Amino acid sequence: MPQDHDGLGVVCPGCKVMLRLPAPGDEVPPLVMPARKELEPEIIETEEYEEDDEIPAASGDARFIAILAGGALALLGVFWWWLKPDPQASMQAAATPDQQASPADAEKPVEAEPANQTLIMQVEAVAKAFLEAADPAEALEQVRNPGQTEGRMKQFQGDASYQAAGFRGIVGDVLTASTRDEQVYTVQVRTDNYDLRDMALVREGGQFKVDWDSWVGWSEMPWDDFKEDKPTEPKLFRVVLSQVDYYNFGFKDDLEWSSYRLDSPDGSRTLYGYVPRTGELDQQIRPVEAGKKQKLLLKLRFPRDSRSDNQVIIDSVAGDSWVEPGEGN
Repeated sequence: MPQDHDGLGVVCPGCKVMLRLPAPGDEVPPLVMPARKELEPEIIETEEYEEDDEIPAASGDARFIAILAGGALALLGVFWWWLKPDPQASMQAAATPDQQASPADAEKPVEAEPANQTLIMQVEAVAKAFLEAADPAEALEQVRNPGQTEGRMKQFQGDASYQAAGFRGIVGDVLTASTRDEQVYTVQVRTDNYDLRDMALVREGGQFKVDWDSWVGWSEMPWDDFKEDKPTEPKLFRVVLSQVDYYNFGFKDDLEWSSYRLDSPDGSRTLYGYVPRTGELDQQIRPVEAGKKQKLLLKLRFPRDSRSDNQVIIDSVAGDSWVEPGEGN
């Protein structure tokens, strides 16, 4: 404990200064208390929070969140790069089967498809030579399967003299449709009398040949002879088919039969053909759109004891166009 060395005062316990007691006659100076602001630097204030009070966020939290966000974006970038498709692989995957041919297939000679302009020029040359032929022998040089066509051409021509249709040009683009073993090219040609007609050419051995049968609409029998003779054995006909509702004579039951109108290629003759309703053949020949007409190659026959000369049974489909498939060379 601090001591009073001169005996004139006392020491205040807990204080660092000694208090002197005034003597009689002494003037007592005013007691001065230091301003609070001078004591504040020595005071360390702390605040206590209850468990339920909200604790203010530290100033470093925002920086920590920014670091986390940056890291997440970097990871997303790496993940996207990993999933990004390889352009080289995409090009290979998009290649056609012909482009992805095996080495063994690559050794096989492949006939290159002519450029469009070259194709049109080749087709035009053959069409012109056929339509401007001076006689049947010259026309046969441009047709498909000339050996078979020669006999059909004589039958079709009959006693009439040969007359070339003439050629004024091709109208529009060349249309291509593949068949089983060949490629069929359909074009529109304008003849000397300005008729616009479809012509089918078959590419065989790198050369184009006119399909004469579809050009003239050849059928196995003349339509008038067919109606008169009423053969019960199937005969080949090129027809323009459309769906109708015509039920008469031996084909009165519309629950049993589906009916179709069959027009000759020149539109001058008409037959009505019937197939069992909802059968396989009915589904095969039924036009996709109501009222639509389509060219078909059909085998037709009359029923036994037929009472009508224009109602026939559609026996089978020989081709889905007027071009007969697989006739050979």
